[in-house]
Amino acid sequence: MNKFKELKKRIYYIFLYKNYLSYSQNFTLKKLFNALYNIYEYKLKRIKMNSFPSAYGIDIGNFCNLKCPLCPTGINCSDRKKKFMFFEDYKNVFNKIKKYAFVVNLYNWGEPFLNKDILKIIEYTKKNKVGVLLSTNLNLMTDEMIDAIVRLKLDKMVISLDGASQETYGKYRKGGDFNKVLENLRKIIKKKKELNSPYPRLVWQYLISKKNEKDINKAKKIAEELGIKINFLYLRISQLIRRKGWKLNKKLVDEWVSEKFEGTPEEASSTINTKGACAYPFKYLFINPEGTTSPCCALYDEKTDFGNLLNHSLKEVWNNEKYVSARSRFSKRKNDKKVFTICDVCESVSLQI
Repeated sequence: MNKFKELKKRIYYIFLYKNYLSYSQNFTLKKLFNALYNIYEYKLKRIKMNSFPSAYGIDIGNFCNLKCPLCPTGINCSDRKKKFMFFEDYKNVFNKIKKYAFVVNLYNWGEPFLNKDILKIIEYTKKNKVGVLLSTNLNLMTDEMIDAIVRLKLDKMVISLDGASQETYGKYRKGGDFNKVLENLRKIIKKKKELNSPYPRLVWQYLISKKNEKDINKAKKIAEELGIKINFLYLRISQLIRRKGWKLNKKLVDEWVSEKFEGTPEEASSTINTKGACAYPFKYLFINPEGTTSPCCALYDEKTDFGNLLNHSLKEVWNNEKYVSARSRFSKRKNDKKVFTICDVCESVSLQI
């Protein structure tokens, strides 16, 4: 049994290093030590931490050009004010995390290319030797943007393309143009060849639902022709759509979730499924357009925010009462100042100490 546990630990570390090696040009001894120390503190389930995350999500705008029916932005949810994080605020936030960050994900609830400062933000991040990953529906790319992201060496771009025809793609990505996405993809690939650059690494993300599963084989062929990687993910209905009482919305599950999904209805309805201690409050920091922080990427409501990185230091935010209380849920360590957080009602995490 002990040998099996040791093997699992080694596999975990290999996976971790593989992820970080994708951004090896961003290595510093300080970052590496912090990352290893963070793993150590997570393993001990420390509620007050001296290490900081190595990966950050910074949502630079919760606006989108599409109207996806299961997305809080797409349905114009009022739980958070609409806002862009423009360059000066981004710089303020980024300067507080750059000593520890291997990578910044420039997206969450919006289309990043709607932010007029997107290229300045990418350039500044790369200049400070931090990797950049973003996810896009790729409907808005201009030739100038395509040229810029290749020249700036954007590390990785995930393209949300859930179908292999306009008919199936448009059922979820409402307002999107399938042919435009493919056209822009081909332009990026062509520009990469012109400049002899491996960047950005392109990943086609395909969310499988009842409404597009017939296109899977066709999508595989298109991806093969383009020479890009395609990731298939089974659609899981976001907790945000069932946020009232945080109860399972079976109607949405029945409408969208594929019967081939391997899991329980509860898993199908969740964006977070973990066994044991949730890693999010220990290892990741998600920053909203107004500078507030969230304990995980699945939260949209302003009421669930944990702090504000525009107005406070990273250390102040990372060890404030809410983060410490959230971690204490997974730890045997005593916390005399426990406050209620959204983590206390997250049914997607099973507590195993």
